[in-house]
Amino acid sequence: MVQLNFNARNVAPSTAMEALPSGWYDVMITESENKPTKAGTGSYLQLILTVASGEFSGRKLYARLNLDNPNPTAVQIAQAELSAICWVTGMPDAQDSQQLHGRPFKVLAKKVERNDKPGSFSNELSGFTDVNGTTPDQLAKGMGGQGGQPQQQYQPPQQQQQPPQGQQQYQPPAQTEQSPQQYQQQQPPAQTQQQQPPAGNKPPWEQ
Repeated sequence: MVQLNFNARNVAPSTAMEALPSGWYDVMITESENKPTKAGTGSYLQLILTVASGEFSGRKLYARLNLDNPNPTAVQIAQAELSAICWVTGMPDAQDSQQLHGRPFKVLAKKVERNDKPGSFSNELSGFTDVNGTTPDQLAKGMGGQGGQPQQQYQPPQQQQQPPQGQQQYQPPAQTEQSPQQYQQQQPPAQTQQQQPPAGNKPPWEQ
C-alpha cells in the first residue's frame, strides 16, 4: 500500500488526446531534438510546435524532418520543409535549431488516419506562413532566396553604332523596277550586218 496524500477534486482529470481538427493554428517551436531513425540508418530532427492561442492553446504538434536518411527523396522533402520553417520564423540563416524557438508563425495541420493504426488519427503538417499569412516562397522571393519564379537578369538595350560625326553612313542605292520602255532604251544597239553587194556585181571602187 502506498500513501497518496492526494485529492482528485483539486485536479482536472486527463482526457484522451485526439488529433486536432484540420485547420490553421498559431504556433511557436518550443523544443527541438535530433533523434535516430528506427532502422538506425539515419536521424531526424524533431520539432515540437506548441499552439499559442485559441481553443487548443497549449496542445502540441510535431514536425519530423528526415535530414539524414538513405532515401534522397525523404531528405529533399525534409530540407524543403525546414526551409519553409526558417523563412516563416524570420531565420533563413539559422545555424542551430534553438534559434527557431519562441518565434510565432502559422501552420496548417491536417487530421489524417494513421497507416500503422487504422481508426487512429494524427496531425500532418502541410503548410506554413508567417504571422501575417505570407507564404515561405513569397518571403524567399522578396529577400533574394530561391522562391517563386526566378527573375531574369537585366540586359541593357543594345545601342546602334552611329557613324563618326561629319561622316555620312553609306547607303546603297535603292533598286527600282524598270519599265519595259526604260529597259529597251538601256539595251546596246543591235549590230547590223553590213550589206553585201549582189553576187556578180563588183562595188564601184573595184570596177
